Amino acid sequence: MAEHNGRIYGIWPAAQRQGVIAGINMADGNESYAGTVPSTSLKVAGIHLTSMGDILAEDKTVEQVKVKNLDKNIYKKLFIKEGKIIGAIFLGNTKNAYEIGQLMEKKSDVSKFKDKILEADFDIKSL
Repeated sequence: MAEHNGRIYGIWPAAQRQGVIAGINMADGNESYAGTVPSTSLKVAGIHLTSMGDILAEDKTVEQVKVKNLDKNIYKKLFIKEGKIIGAIFLGNTKNAYEIGQLMEKKSDVSKFKDKILEADFDIKSL
């Protein structure tokens, strides 16, 4: 695994992306590595948990969008700064976690649908 901007990620998605970019450049391409959104997923006692990005951001510039359904053991939280997702937590239901990670990676503006993005019936793939 290579160091990028003083950081060694130590996670498979970063190693995979770095390898793809290295291969492109060895084949006379011109691709740059911009970093990888750090994420962790686990399953304990049948309960899924995924966290990604900056989940410790609590300053006044960071907006937090939450969904709680304690009857179904579901908790989701997004950390949004300047219209872009910078962190996310999914507990109990990790639907759209991968897609949220892609939006984070691309630094997509989610301002128009931030209040709906965590709803169970929201189809993030249609964006």
